[in-house]
Amino acid sequence: MTRYLPNFTTRLLLVLFYCLANKLEMPAASPLLFPGQPPFRYTREGDVIIGGILSGFGYNVSGLCNRTLFTDSSFHFSEGVVHAIERVNRNSSILPGVTLGFAILDDCMKENTAAVQAMTFVKRAGKSLQILARNDNNNSSSSDNNNSNTFCRFDLNASTITNAEFGVNHTSCFVASQDVCPAQYAGSSDKPEGDELPVYDVIGVIGALRSSSSQAASLVLGPAQIPLISFASTSEELSHKALYPYFMRVIPSDNYLVKAIVELIRQLGWSYVSVLYAEGSFGELAYSALREDIGKIDGVCIAYAQKIFQDASYKDHQWILQELAGHNQARVVIAFTDPPSVKRLLRASHEQGTSGWFIWLGNDSWKVALGGVKEELYIRSVAGSLVSGFQALVSPAYNQHVHQMNPRNNRNPWFLHDWEETFNCSITDPDCVQNNDVMSLVGVSTYPYADIAYTAVLTYAHALERVLQNQCPNATGHDVRECMRGTDFLSYLRNSSFYGPSGLVEFDDTGTVLSELTFEQIIPGKEYKSMSIVPVLVYDARTSHVTQVRNFTFHYLSPGPEIDDIPESVCSKPCEPGEFVIQKYPECCWECRRCRNNEILVDDFTDCLPCPEATWPDPESNFTVCETISPEFPSLSEPLVILCLVLALMGVLGVALVTLAYVKHRDVRVIKASSKELSFLQLGAILTAQSSPIEALRAETGVPSIESTINANCPQINRGGPANEQRPPPTNGGNGTSAQTPIETRRFPKKGRRRQQKEPTSVQLREAHHLLRNQAVGTGNQPRHRFPPPVRHELKE
Repeated sequence: MTRYLPNFTTRLLLVLFYCLANKLEMPAASPLLFPGQPPFRYTREGDVIIGGILSGFGYNVSGLCNRTLFTDSSFHFSEGVVHAIERVNRNSSILPGVTLGFAILDDCMKENTAAVQAMTFVKRAGKSLQILARNDNNNSSSSDNNNSNTFCRFDLNASTITNAEFGVNHTSCFVASQDVCPAQYAGSSDKPEGDELPVYDVIGVIGALRSSSSQAASLVLGPAQIPLISFASTSEELSHKALYPYFMRVIPSDNYLVKAIVELIRQLGWSYVSVLYAEGSFGELAYSALREDIGKIDGVCIAYAQKIFQDASYKDHQWILQELAGHNQARVVIAFTDPPSVKRLLRASHEQGTSGWFIWLGNDSWKVALGGVKEELYIRSVAGSLVSGFQALVSPAYNQHVHQMNPRNNRNPWFLHDWEETFNCSITDPDCVQNNDVMSLVGVSTYPYADIAYTAVLTYAHALERVLQNQCPNATGHDVRECMRGTDFLSYLRNSSFYGPSGLVEFDDTGTVLSELTFEQIIPGKEYKSMSIVPVLVYDARTSHVTQVRNFTFHYLSPGPEIDDIPESVCSKPCEPGEFVIQKYPECCWECRRCRNNEILVDDFTDCLPCPEATWPDPESNFTVCETISPEFPSLSEPLVILCLVLALMGVLGVALVTLAYVKHRDVRVIKASSKELSFLQLGAILTAQSSPIEALRAETGVPSIESTINANCPQINRGGPANEQRPPPTNGGNGTSAQTPIETRRFPKKGRRRQQKEPTSVQLREAHHLLRNQAVGTGNQPRHRFPPPVRHELKE
């Protein structure tokens, strides 16, 4: 509940304002006056009236409305609702015998204006209720009562104006763009100090576009038990039924949009993103939900976040682009913005030379703002980017209707204003109408909300039909309005179930329709003279399932990756093997440093630790485990090994020859004088040195070692116990073969084995040597001698 408190004062004032307007004792002739009201109202009579609070003109900081359209072809928002009502009226299977009318007002993208416009749909004491505003009926019925001012304040009554009347009755007020008609005002010759607020008796309202405007309107309409159904407001705050009990929408809320965006960046491996969000309920709550969901994913964080205020100038957008360029590693920019900010951001990006660098992930407002854009600077800046939103496709039926529009057959005031502004002419001039074509208007064929608006109108139509069937089966004409009761009608609306243009329409407990969300990619045309928006992903809000319908194409970016590659949007790449992490802020940013050669990674790759002696880091374990250093033997096939063996054998042979010479000539004085014992000791040392390469390669050559000879020929010697203990060799299956692996074939003994066995002493080795010699000559029973017997010299005969 705490997140609803910051705007509590505003809501309270609006509710009090409504109560005062309803309860104060006012004379019957005292209207409500609001200076600076939006200039256009678009109305048509019917048995029952559906109201509309939509956006045509732009935001004004100090007043209720601006005098410039808030986006190209903004007439689509009102014309889409009008076309939907006309489709229902032409359909004989829905509400037969009942005609729907409309009263569409402009909220000018501002909450205060939306609240004021909502009051035109509320019954007020002392004010007679009519199907349309009082001056609509009074002035349109007479041609003698100053017809030049019939549609004062640009209040266009589409049902009573004919083509012939258009050039006479309407232009004196519309073309001159006067705020107040110069003469008669509501039957009085005196112009009032303020603007009178009309009254429209409606069964429900469609709108608004901005979530904050829908909130303001709901606070006025809710206490009057007037439903409000939106086809564009997605703020999750509107799901709070305690504050907005009569609000409904035919699209998913921002929570589902945020979940779809988070799932997309997770699948594409984007871990470092920036966020831009509009001021108001929609942008601020969407950013809050996005930040919360991203925080649940390890390794994903937000580089930069900035709120775009509603009155932000172009310089403010340039400053935002400079900040984004300072976090250029975050190539993905998620944008929850209003349409007016889209082109300003793209123009600023082009001027700063970052066109094609950022991957914009915009909401549905981007699709509206970029519809029909042909300027190269915008197309280059947005090429390859993605547009997210509810599944809304261009309606062929609506496009056919728009392509036939012109000032002679259509009375939409925002359309007429757009025509004059685009072609820089006055519709009173026949050439202005005859020499220009509607297809020249920007974005005339790319409006995506027509079918969604049709779904909102169908919701009212199906609920109204069931009310008439159950409660007033014989009601016709204006009597139908008497069957409408606030709480009962709301129940029928909430329980509506029908098939619309996008499939089954059903509302959940919050009055929200769960449908599919789409991600569409912007693909530039030849030489960036045009662009197309194609769907690539579909997210089902009911099942949270993502379906890819087309491959992504990012080679339009600058610099562009390979065709099938996904561009990176990361703060830090993963560290290489053997590198440890130095964490930075935010959490998805770090620095990599390499450990020393003898160190392993510890503490979740954040520190290094030296390995113990005789061990080395194991690359297969990503340098997290120290393994024992294994002995390596040179191969006999290596030239250097062969050379060493040849030299060693030559050295052994030389020692043998010298030894034989010493033995043969042992009585020569020179040999005697050279100390035979010392010479033999030296020869033994040289022999050991020359034979060491052979011993080192014994595993490769198969030469038995002394130890293996003892094990094979002297099993009676106990290496681990007393010398006189006899242990028979173990057998394998009784075949007499040794079951123990020969020592010379075990290059890597098991850990601890060497410590459990004792090496033979030198005395034991000499005894074994004499034993082997005696066995060789057949004198195994001769006594052992610790030292060889003295040599006896006998004289030869």
